[in-house]
Amino acid sequence: MKNVLAIDASLNFFDFLKMQLSYQQIMLEYADSAKNAYTVMASCDPELIIIDIDVNLSAVMEFLKRKLTDPNAKHIPIILIGREEYRKQVTPLIYYGVLKFFSKPAKFDKLFRTIGQLIGANFEADETNSILETHVTDDTIFIEVSGGLNRAKMAMLRFRLSHCIKECKIKTPKVILMLSNMELTFMDTSNIVYLLDNILEDFSISNKHLTIVTKSQFVHDLIHGRQEYEHIRVTDCLTSIIDDIMGQFAGMDQIETITSKLLLPNKSTSMEELDFRFSTDYDGTIMKVSDNGGIVNVAIVDDDPIIQKILQVAFEKSGADTFVFSSGVSFLNSIPDHLYDIIVLDIFIPDMNGFDILHNLQHRDYAASILIYSQATNKEYVIKALTLGARNYLVKPQKPGLVVSSAFEMLLRRTDEL
Repeated sequence: MKNVLAIDASLNFFDFLKMQLSYQQIMLEYADSAKNAYTVMASCDPELIIIDIDVNLSAVMEFLKRKLTDPNAKHIPIILIGREEYRKQVTPLIYYGVLKFFSKPAKFDKLFRTIGQLIGANFEADETNSILETHVTDDTIFIEVSGGLNRAKMAMLRFRLSHCIKECKIKTPKVILMLSNMELTFMDTSNIVYLLDNILEDFSISNKHLTIVTKSQFVHDLIHGRQEYEHIRVTDCLTSIIDDIMGQFAGMDQIETITSKLLLPNKSTSMEELDFRFSTDYDGTIMKVSDNGGIVNVAIVDDDPIIQKILQVAFEKSGADTFVFSSGVSFLNSIPDHLYDIIVLDIFIPDMNGFDILHNLQHRDYAASILIYSQATNKEYVIKALTLGARNYLVKPQKPGLVVSSAFEMLLRRTDEL
C-alpha cells in the first residue's frame, strides 16, 4: 500500500483527505508538526508529502533542508498548501522538491487529481457537476444542493457541518436541505442515502430537526418508506417551514423572512479554515476555476527543436510549467500575458539575438532568473550576458538534469526572502 504524509494539516482537512485516499487504497499518515515530521517520514516512507505552511514556515524550511540532505528522502515530491500571498515566495522551493502549491481554500478536485499524478495512481474522481453551499442563520443550517449529486462534495458536507456547529456553538442544530435543479429517480437512491448519512453523521443533528425541501416525488417516497428516516420532514414549499423552524419570525412578510432569515447568513463562519473547496464552488460572483498548483513557469527560448523538447521534458518532469519559443519576437510578445520565473535563453536566435532580448528584459525591469544556454564560448559573450542580467551561463551541450538543477539553484537564492 502506498503512503502519503500530511504535515501541519488541519484535522478537518486531514480526515476528509484520509477518507478519500482510502477509497484508492492509499494510506495517509499524519505529523502534527514540521518539527517532528522527519521522524514520521522516516517511519512511513511516503511517496508524497503534503505540508500546510501557514502553521510554522520556519520549521517547514528546516524540514525541507534536512530532507534535501537525506539520499533516501530528497526525491520525495512535495505539495504545499497555504495563503495566496505565499505563492510567489515558495517558487524557489522547487529546489527542495516542492512541485505544487495550492492556495487556501484548496480546490480539492484539482488537489486530488494532482496527488494521483505525483504518486502514479489513477484516481477516479466524481466529475458530476454540482453546487453545494451551506450557511448558518441563528441555530439553523441551510444546505442547498443543486445541479447534481457529487459524492466527493457530499462526503465533504459532514466536515462542513461539524465545523459550522462547533464554530457557531449550536447546541441543537436545525437543518434545511434544499434539493433543486435536478431530476431525481430511483437510480439516485444510493446517492440520496449517502447525502443523508453524511448530514446525520453528526450526532447533534436529529431526524426531527431535518427538513428536506424538494419537488421530487421520489424523495418523498424514499423518506417515508424507510424507518431510519422517521421524523424527517419532506416538503415542496419553502414557505411552509417558516412557522415550524423559525416561528419567532412568523409575523414578518414571508418573502422578507425567507430572504433575511433563511437565505442570508447572520453568523460568520470562516469556511477557509476548512482548507478545501471545489473548483466549481460559487464564491458570490463567478464560478472560480483554480490553477493546477504550478509554482514555476519556465520559458525556453531556442530555435533548435531537439533542445526545446529535451529541456521541456526535463523541466516538466521536475514539476515546472514550460513555454517554448523558437523566436525572440514571439517570446517577448508573450510577456504581457505570462509571468516567467525562469528563462532559458540561447544567444544565437535567427530573428533576434540573445543580447537584444536581455536588453529588452532589462529595460522592462523584468524580474526573472535568466540562464544562458548557448554554444557561444567567447569570454566576452559570457561577461556581456551576465552584465545584462543573466544569472548563469552554460555552454551546450549539457545533461538536461544539470540545466534544470542550475536553473533551480538560481531560484534558491531567493529563499532568504521567506
